[in-house]
This record gives sequence, structure tokens and C-alpha cells, in this order.
Amino acid sequence: MGWRATGKTTVLREYARLLSADTRLNVIVVDKTCELAGDSATPHSAIGSARWMPVGKPHMQHQVLREAVENQSPDVIIVDEISTPDEVRLWALLLSASLGWESRTRCARQGRGFDSRARRRAICRWRRRGPSRSAACD
Repeated sequence: MGWRATGKTTVLREYARLLSADTRLNVIVVDKTCELAGDSATPHSAIGSARWMPVGKPHMQHQVLREAVENQSPDVIIVDEISTPDEVRLWALLLSASLGWESRTRCARQGRGFDSRARRRAICRWRRRGPSRSAACD
């Protein structure tokens, strides 16, 4: 969590690079605004060997997230921003699903409006559902 221009996206890029160095992990980067891996035909080397799934139109991110889960068998999904109700619902569903994953979510929030509060509540609600999941929602 942090204000604009404090390095949140840079930290996510570094997570992608470090996690993808472990060849046992299938790391997927879903990139809504092309800030994580750039906007060229090939992803920027800053995300390492993580699979890059650019989102053509920002309002379609929830569909790309669903495709990543259904078709890529990810161990880790890195998403820079979850901001629409569809994205929040899908993310909450993924976190609450019994997929045998150790789910860790970091809730990053810049705005202070209703949408940010609702997004944070929806993502963090799953936290109370069981000891096998952990969250850092600040």
C-alpha cells in the first residue's frame, strides 16, 4: 500500500523476476495497463521469465485473470491493480476457492473513495475464512 510514485509497481516487477527464477513455479503477470512489462510485442526483462498476459482493453482484466487461472495453471499470479467490481468479485472467488493454494494477498490502495473501500473489504473478507490463508491488508 502506498501513495502514487512510491515504487509499488517496481516491487511487483521484482517479485515477478525473483519468483520466476524458481523453475518449479509458474508465474503469471496479468498486465492491465502495460506498466509491469511494457507495451511492446515482448515483455520487458524486468519480469524475468514470468509469463506475460497483457490485457488488451482495461475493462477486460477480469476475463484475462479467469483465463490465466483456467488455462495457465499458475502457482503465482501478479496483478498491479484490481479496481472494477468484476475484478474484485473474481479475485475474492479465487481466494476463497478450495484450490489447495497458499493464498497471500497484498491490498494496495491509492484512492480514498467508496470504490477503494469496497474493493479492500471484498478482497480482505476471505481472511476470516481459515488459517491456511494469510493477508497483509493495510
